[in-house]
Amino acid sequence: MTPSERKPIILVIAGPKDSGKTTITQFFDIAGTYTNAYLF
Repeated sequence: MTPSERKPIILVIAGPKDSGKTTITQFFDIAGTYTNAYLF
């Protein structure tokens, strides 16, 4: 599959405050932009 054939993927990790959302992202090989909503 060439890069032009790939479709974008959005991964959303949601849950209550202090449930480990940021911690779990450390175990993923994140390619692209990671946004932590608590910073806004």
